[in-house]
Amino acid sequence: MASREGRADSIGKRMSSTRLSARALIYAFCIGLSVLLVAKSFASNTPPPKNTKKTTSVIPQKEEQHLSVSTLVSQIIKEGKKFLGKPYRYKGPSKFPMDCSGFVCHIFSQFNIQLPRTSRDQHAYTESTDKPQPGDLIFFKGRNARSPRVGHVAMIVEVDGDDITMMHSSCSRGIIVQKYNTQPYYVRRFIGIGRVPELAEMLKNEEGQKKLLLLQPYLPGLGLSIFSDSLQEEGNTGDVNTPAYSTETI
Repeated sequence: MASREGRADSIGKRMSSTRLSARALIYAFCIGLSVLLVAKSFASNTPPPKNTKKTTSVIPQKEEQHLSVSTLVSQIIKEGKKFLGKPYRYKGPSKFPMDCSGFVCHIFSQFNIQLPRTSRDQHAYTESTDKPQPGDLIFFKGRNARSPRVGHVAMIVEVDGDDITMMHSSCSRGIIVQKYNTQPYYVRRFIGIGRVPELAEMLKNEEGQKKLLLLQPYLPGLGLSIFSDSLQEEGNTGDVNTPAYSTETI
């Protein structure tokens, strides 16, 4: 009987210990859950840390500016005048001293316009024109005036009526600017004037844009919409589909 009571007492103690362990686990779980909820709430209310690292901003490269023909030619002439007084050297290297075609080739190359190296090839490359303007190339025979072959080239820097001012690399004086019309030596050897294709294309585009601007007032419907607006402002109740003035081109 005593042994039964001892076993019952042992079992009771074990059950009591088990209940205490279970309560301790539940209590620990509740505390852990509370801490987790508090931490989560704190994290949601805390602003994100500032990024102290420097970030490299990607700045797009500046778009290439489209210059007008006159502006581009002015810059080419300005580039050429930097070398006034430099000596002439036949078939010289790319840097000074250099010959006539090398000089022309060099200054145009500074603006991404690549010309052939010799005056003869430059003459074949350019577009012949009888309306000279700054930036055009003027070609001459060489020392032998009887030979039809191209032997010299200059760049036109100014046109005043029939007077042409050119910049070139002269055999005797180096790189100079002088009046073509007052030089009998060059007048006797004149072959023709050529326009660099890149400049010719730019000029055609500019002329096309100018023509478009001149034609805009006469485009169908444009004049009508203008007159319709004016009629409505004046309170005219007539047929607004009929323009007040003729829109025919002259």
